[in-house]
Amino acid sequence: MEKTLFEKILDGEIPAKKIYEDEHTLVILDAFPVSPGHLLVLPKKERVTSIIQLSEDARNAFFLTVSKMNQHLREVLACEGVNMLVNDQEAAGPHVVFLHLHLIPRWKNDGVDVRVQSLFKSSEDQLLRIQKKLQL
Repeated sequence: MEKTLFEKILDGEIPAKKIYEDEHTLVILDAFPVSPGHLLVLPKKERVTSIIQLSEDARNAFFLTVSKMNQHLREVLACEGVNMLVNDQEAAGPHVVFLHLHLIPRWKNDGVDVRVQSLFKSSEDQLLRIQKKLQL
C-alpha cells in the first residue's frame, strides 16, 4: 500500500513547515490554509485513519498537543477563537485519509465560514428516535 502524504512527511521524505514535535505528535502548517496559522496535528507512532483507532495513551497525547497548540495560537496570533476539525475516515471527506486535526485560528469578521450546514430536516419524532438510539 502506498504511503499517504502525511506518512511521507512523518518519515522525512517530504518537507513540511514544522511548528511543534514531541514523541507522540507532529504539528505542521497547513499548505493550503483557511486562515493564517492554520495547523495540522498528526499522530506519529500510530498511523491510523480514525480517532477511535488510537490507543488511549496515543489519544491522550494527541489531545494534549491539540490543547497546547490551541492555547499557543491564541497567545502568539491573538486570535479570538479556533475551529478544530477532524474529517474522520474516508466517508467524512478528508483530502488525506490519515488521522489529522485542523486548528484554524479565527478572528471576528474574518470572512471564514467553516460552519456545518444543516442539510437534513428532521421531525421531533425523528430526533427522539435517534436520541434513544445514541444514548449511553
